Amino acid sequence: MKRSVTQAAAAVLVLICLDATGCRRGPDLGPFGDVSGKVTFTGKPVAEGAITFTSTGSGQSATIPLRPDGSYTARLGERDGLPVGEYRVYIRPPVLTQEQRAAKHHQSAAGEGRPKTYPMIPQKYRSEATSELSVTVKEEDNVFGFDMHN
Repeated sequence: MKRSVTQAAAAVLVLICLDATGCRRGPDLGPFGDVSGKVTFTGKPVAEGAITFTSTGSGQSATIPLRPDGSYTARLGERDGLPVGEYRVYIRPPVLTQEQRAAKHHQSAAGEGRPKTYPMIPQKYRSEATSELSVTVKEEDNVFGFDMHN
């Protein structure tokens, strides 16, 4: 008898939870705006790396890979775009895979080649703390182009 009462209570809680919008969709992030654009360095596309948008309100971040033409399209989880609000923006160089790191280490040890550098992403743009880039995402199509300079 105890078991069936406990199971019935659990079933009622599940139904109540499923009826509440928070249980079905997760936390409500409010309205979203589509976000896309292009990252360049002195007018030339940055073909490698990623752009990160960090909300100044919630602190939540979205990191989006750059395409070979420097373009990007933001997506947060399963949703296109980003929640409406203010964002700090910074651009990261690509991360070397373990195989690339091993190959680079072998070449450097043999005195051949040099570590790959990312001159198209100046150091000041690589950190949220030093990047001066910021945007306001609105509930519309947001196109943000970022042309970096030394």
